[in-house]
Amino acid sequence: MPESGKEAKGTKTRKKPKSKSYVDDVEASSAQPKFGASGQQKSNTGHGRKTRRLAELPGMPLDILFEIFGHLQPYDLLKLTRTTKDFRRLLLNKSSVSVWKATLDGVPGLPECPSTMSIPAWVNLVFSPHCHYCLAQTRHVEWRFRVRMCAKCVKEHLHDLGKIFYSGKDFKQVNGLPYSRYEALIPTRNMRNAKLYLPSDMEVIKQEYGALQGDEPRKQYILDRTRTNAGILEHAQRCEIWEQSQLKNRDAEIRHLKEERLAAIVQKLEELGWGKDVAGIRYPDSLFNVKKVNQTQPLTERIWANIKDDVLEYMRQMREKRLKREFDATVRARKYIAIEALRGYKNSKVSENLVMPGPPDYCDFDTVKEILNRPADVEVNLSSFEPNVILLPELITGWRKKIDGLLMQVVKQAKSTLPQEETLCYDDFSEEYYYRKTKTLNYPNMELSDEELLKKLKLASTVFSCRRCNPPNDSGCDDFYYYDEDWYYPPSMSKPLFYPQVLGHHCLTLTSTDFSDWAPSDPSKAFSHGDEMERSPWSCSLLTFDAYGSTKAEEVIRLCGLDPMKATAEDMDNLDLALACRLCPRDPQTGLIANNEDEPFKDGVVHPLYSWRAAIRHRQDCHDRSSFVKFRREELPDGIITAENNHRLKHVCEWFCLHCRDTNNEWDLETVEKVKRYFKIRHKDYPSPVMNRDYFRHFSGPNVEASQPSFFICKKNDQLSVFEPPVLDEDDEGDQNLLQLVRKWRDAC
Repeated sequence: MPESGKEAKGTKTRKKPKSKSYVDDVEASSAQPKFGASGQQKSNTGHGRKTRRLAELPGMPLDILFEIFGHLQPYDLLKLTRTTKDFRRLLLNKSSVSVWKATLDGVPGLPECPSTMSIPAWVNLVFSPHCHYCLAQTRHVEWRFRVRMCAKCVKEHLHDLGKIFYSGKDFKQVNGLPYSRYEALIPTRNMRNAKLYLPSDMEVIKQEYGALQGDEPRKQYILDRTRTNAGILEHAQRCEIWEQSQLKNRDAEIRHLKEERLAAIVQKLEELGWGKDVAGIRYPDSLFNVKKVNQTQPLTERIWANIKDDVLEYMRQMREKRLKREFDATVRARKYIAIEALRGYKNSKVSENLVMPGPPDYCDFDTVKEILNRPADVEVNLSSFEPNVILLPELITGWRKKIDGLLMQVVKQAKSTLPQEETLCYDDFSEEYYYRKTKTLNYPNMELSDEELLKKLKLASTVFSCRRCNPPNDSGCDDFYYYDEDWYYPPSMSKPLFYPQVLGHHCLTLTSTDFSDWAPSDPSKAFSHGDEMERSPWSCSLLTFDAYGSTKAEEVIRLCGLDPMKATAEDMDNLDLALACRLCPRDPQTGLIANNEDEPFKDGVVHPLYSWRAAIRHRQDCHDRSSFVKFRREELPDGIITAENNHRLKHVCEWFCLHCRDTNNEWDLETVEKVKRYFKIRHKDYPSPVMNRDYFRHFSGPNVEASQPSFFICKKNDQLSVFEPPVLDEDDEGDQNLLQLVRKWRDAC
């Protein structure tokens, strides 16, 4: 049996639970703490244990202890109060307030301790990293409520003041004080759409206000409490500012410690012969990417021995990247030479006006890549590409077959919709019957062989459209039907593209710049349009087969007297026809459509004159039927032919600078006049540029001309004469006004 006063065998002595409160505002104990009696304090260490370094600290005189405590950080002093009961009684005694003040004086910028809090409690709020409710680690301090709370406890212990307003309760049910006044009486803070408060603050107000009798004491209480609350909020704002400054200082300190550790690691690497590789690290790579490098702990020999293998493995990867960058730089330098060889060949073939590969396609030829990728110690110059230049005709032929095959796939995968019979339907909402036309998707060219696809590709009735150049809903859109300004520079709503000139369409060799790539720019892709666009290998991803435009092209081709199933673009060009639209006669006195039902070509009426390509574009954009008068150009008066040629040189952007071709100074196609002005600025060594020597008509010129301003003819005294619209003044604020345009037009007529 167990002895009296002792616990039975197998049971455990229940320990006294620790208090959750870290700091209490403790009054001075009547029992004096046992400090200053050196040699009388017994060590708490058991038999055989080593005496700790601070075991003799309690035996020191109080004045020495206070001097030591005054040099501690506030949080260190707070933790000291939690070591022993003697330290707790000593440091929480009112006689120790000077120690707390001295340690707080060492914290720059910290707002003063509120009058409603003891200094130890203030230190606990500011520096202790524990939630006051659940003791979880948290950095969040609710300065307005003067508590430290984790995110979980914020949701649990802070309530929304707005819910009281909308709870349906009587606002004056609490001793006559409206709930709406509580916002000025207690601290609150905004969070999203809520205004949070601490319920204990609300209870204090209710009790204090309810204990008062009479209107005057209550009014005075509200005034006093409002001033007190304003002081709390002002103090909280200063605390928040101080906290932000501390975070910035802490971030700067952490960054400094990491940089010191990095510098020490770099020194170690340089001693091991990795200096060139360290200097060659490029963004986004960094030694900080190594987890064991990106730390604040100072580097020691022991730490270096532990992390050395990981750091060296990372440096091996950086060496591989450095060597690759150096070789890529060599390849880029060689590409400048390769492009120069290509430019020389292309400029020697200007008279042939052929579509040729751009720098990205040329540098992708196997024979060219073999030269570019030779070892770095092998010299590569212009003569290195001479054997390749001899092979260029064969290489270009193969390249043409390749892009023709890609374009044939666009034709093969062309979609069209076929209307079916009308179906009678019933609308439940309107309770009415209606007819609905359904359409089915059709692939008319899917069954064609490669030979048949190639033939169809070359037809003048095969029309392509570029997604980048054409706005949506362009083909056959009624919004642009009889566009009022079509007699002048009509905005080309559709830009039909025909084979083979479609192969030279500029959008097929340009793409948006990839800003996610941090590598230096590729010379073969450099382009002059700032950083937005760059060259790319030839691609038809932006092209679509224009089924609507193709049907309109068939109408125009039949009008010209050829079979749309056989006629090619070359056949149409050989006809050398000009087409005047009967549906667009304009009265020069009013600028309106003239009545031409009886006589299509009356005297004094202006008609636009088109090439066959431009006529297809005009038919596609402006009319629901075709009505053209065709002329053989050889039958037209010489004055009209000369004026038309001058109009094309002045207004059609189809000319190109040979000296800037395939360089990063290359610009878009321009008129001859702008090209000559361009030479005065960029090429002063060529004061008088010569066609086909200094500038030339681009391969895609015929397609470009189809989308450029129209040329006009006017019938006077049964004779056709030229009419060219006046050039508008760009500084004229009313240049878009139709009446002013008509006035200028009338004067020119």
